[in-house]
Amino acid sequence: MRIIAILSTVFLMNACSSSDGSISILDWFIDEDEEISLYGGDVEFVIEKFANALADGKCDYALKLSTGNAYETVQGTIDAGCEPYDTEIVGVNCDVSSNTAKCICEEVRGELGEMTFNYDMKRIDGHWKVSNYEKDMSID
Repeated sequence: MRIIAILSTVFLMNACSSSDGSISILDWFIDEDEEISLYGGDVEFVIEKFANALADGKCDYALKLSTGNAYETVQGTIDAGCEPYDTEIVGVNCDVSSNTAKCICEEVRGELGEMTFNYDMKRIDGHWKVSNYEKDMSID
């Protein structure tokens, strides 16, 4: 019985460890779709998940979080190979109006530096989705 317990523990540690060696049992049991529901899918959280999915090369997941023009843009990214890149989300600010939202997401992308993206969001069946996004080209 002791051997089974030890092997089970080793299995769980290996199955749940990430590339940096940290262990997250929650990550092993909850997929990305359930995570959105678990956190209530607030609009800022969905934008962060969307932007990080693209950066991590997980365009199929970003596709699930998109609709309309954003869906077409992500599909184009998939067709082009969906290459990962480095980014850090600095902040997300949204102006929510019922079932739509306009948001600004500030990122730092490695050598490219600071970038700002404008997001249009739609709530569809109770879940926020990215309907359009584009790099902010305004000059400060």
